[in-house]
Amino acid sequence: MTPESIAFRQQVLTNADALAQQFNSVSAQLSQQEAAQSERYGAIVSHVNSQLESIAALNQKLQEDALLGKGVAGLQDEMDKQLNELSKSLDVQVIYTAGGVELSTPNGQPLVIGGFSASLTRDFSSGDPYSTDLSITFQSMTTAVDDSLGGELGALEALKLSQYEPIKATLADLAKGLADGVNNALNTGFDLNGAAGQSLFTYTAGSEAHSLAIDSAISAQELAFSSSATLSGNGDVLKDLSMLSQTPLTNGSVVGKTPIAHIRGCWETSVFLPDKLKVKRQQHKLAWKMRKSPEIVSAR
Repeated sequence: MTPESIAFRQQVLTNADALAQQFNSVSAQLSQQEAAQSERYGAIVSHVNSQLESIAALNQKLQEDALLGKGVAGLQDEMDKQLNELSKSLDVQVIYTAGGVELSTPNGQPLVIGGFSASLTRDFSSGDPYSTDLSITFQSMTTAVDDSLGGELGALEALKLSQYEPIKATLADLAKGLADGVNNALNTGFDLNGAAGQSLFTYTAGSEAHSLAIDSAISAQELAFSSSATLSGNGDVLKDLSMLSQTPLTNGSVVGKTPIAHIRGCWETSVFLPDKLKVKRQQHKLAWKMRKSPEIVSAR
């Protein structure tokens, strides 16, 4: 078909729309997966808070029974069980005292002292609805968690920071790079009526992959494939468009990379991300089995 063929031009529009929808689909899939992991993260945070309260209550019971001369072996066994369970969710430092235990994060932020327990809260101030940022409130004092907490919380945080965020950034940069490349080429050309070219793709900054679409107002006749206002069939711009898939991109995380390889990589990675999460969880379980107990700073 020739560049002035309406049927050919309509097929270009159809293919462009399909490409945009594929970006939308992969972006939506990543968001759905991230939302599911964020929900899991939130459930673990809530469970950790309940466990900290239970351990603080055990501390109080241990102190009371010890003062009354009652046996505390059963309570100590229950404490060990609670600590082992807690350590699956996050890494803790444990100091055994005469009245029970004191717990802190690996960096020393208090979690349990005597009958008082801390509360973990998710921090969404960044605007990210899936944020894994946390703060710790202990006796009315709130501080940000200043490092990874380890355990399953740490694994989910690492998944977000090392997998979801980079892939989403790459996908957005690809969508922007391709859209800008196509639009810039068309803007140098002329359509079948000799009118100056106009952009084909639209997107919203900050959510390029999710919002990528073709301009519904543009018709097949208005695709500016010619470099001349009077020679509608020369197809010079069309040739430039055909080379875009092999032309290195110039924006964001994809600078110097060609679109075709990165698009394939993003499509494949989005499909296999759930499997990567399973691997991370299996690694966490294996690491837990190899640990004899939470880190003990001082023995009973």
